[in-house]
Amino acid sequence: MTNLTAIETANLFGVSREAIRKYCIEFARYLSPVATPQAGRQRMFSENDLRVISTIVILKAEGKLFADIHAALGAGQLYDAPETPSTITTPNNQALVLTARVTALETELASVNGENRLLKQQLAEKDAKIDALNQRIGRLLGPE
Repeated sequence: MTNLTAIETANLFGVSREAIRKYCIEFARYLSPVATPQAGRQRMFSENDLRVISTIVILKAEGKLFADIHAALGAGQLYDAPETPSTITTPNNQALVLTARVTALETELASVNGENRLLKQQLAEKDAKIDALNQRIGRLLGPE
């Protein structure tokens, strides 16, 4: 994919041109100089810039704050950009966002399941201790 203008990029991701401008200002450190040019020059977006914008759009759609998005980009998290503007429509963009959300939820579910197993194990250990203490109390009290 060749470099895209701000309008083409906005259309690619189904967002406004103003949103693209706002993202370029906020996340300038992750974008190339041509995506953040001096006043009066046209913004152009390279393939890597489009991956950064894709990550921003997806995480923003998930409800992430700019601080969370900075952390993700700083950690090197980048989503692939759509291939061409002509193949991207709002529903496809939504599918991209939903796919990323499903992946995040699956990861979260695996974590919760791991915590659940740990809690069940700890509960079983505590139940065994309670049973042992009840038996000990029974021996100390003796027959009634």
